[in-house]
Amino acid sequence: MLHGQKIIFVYINDTENRIVKDFKARIWDHEKLIHNLLENKVCVIGRKTQEMTSWKGHNSWIYTRNKKYRRLGIGTIHDLDDIHLFSDTAKEVYILGGISLFQKLKNNVDILINYTITDRSGTIQFPKINMKDWYVTDYENNHVWTYAKLIKKEISEDDYLNENP
Repeated sequence: MLHGQKIIFVYINDTENRIVKDFKARIWDHEKLIHNLLENKVCVIGRKTQEMTSWKGHNSWIYTRNKKYRRLGIGTIHDLDDIHLFSDTAKEVYILGGISLFQKLKNNVDILINYTITDRSGTIQFPKINMKDWYVTDYENNHVWTYAKLIKKEISEDDYLNENP
């Protein structure tokens, strides 16, 4: 959660838990998901992801630290803490990106949507996810790709105090 908005992080990786190098070889189901998000949801796209994919929608922005960075037809955000300024009526914000964007938002992510491509090699190690902190709510495997949707478990005050004395 960030400023009262649910943060939903969407990413692709290969079976060795690495991000796919060539996004031009995306799978069709992932393409349908992204198209639907860009058409209907508030999306923030990492700069590197946007440059590889050219994804943009009428309610999407590129996140980059470079204040001079511009792309035709899509706005830019330079501070993740400002996401709510561009999406104040949205209850959910979808983040489309890779490892560096996930690292910046990992403590705020409420839902992970992961496509794992099982027949491609990746290049970058994605951070390990502690599965005891997540519920798997949706899962599908067709042997070419696997889809998983994970929702972060709510932590009670007692559990927090026991883990952080």
